[in-house]
Amino acid sequence: MTALGKLFGATAFRLALAILLLSAVGAGIVLTVIAWQVVSVVDREIARTIDAESQGLIDTFAYRGGDALSGSLYKALTGGLGASPAAIGWLGVGISALWTVLALALGRAFQRRARGAPAHS
Repeated sequence: MTALGKLFGATAFRLALAILLLSAVGAGIVLTVIAWQVVSVVDREIARTIDAESQGLIDTFAYRGGDALSGSLYKALTGGLGASPAAIGWLGVGISALWTVLALALGRAFQRRARGAPAHS
């Protein structure tokens, strides 16, 4: 069996590939949700001025900018700081937790705003 055949046959490789694919799909879902949350919190007057072309520009900037930033950050963490893949994974868990807290806070503020209560209470 060739080295490539052994690699594809390894359970660890298949597990890592499955995790990578799931994280890529999850990242796409998370970015989409975040983009729509940000747009929905914007004042109605400003939201009316955003048309389909500018929405596409915002989406493209968020996706491509996020890809470039994550690639640069990964290289800096592994190359410059010597972080292990496990450490980078735990950093991702922390960032996900922060995004969750932010999304919940934005949701609560949006609900208060919809009820007519001040957003800061």
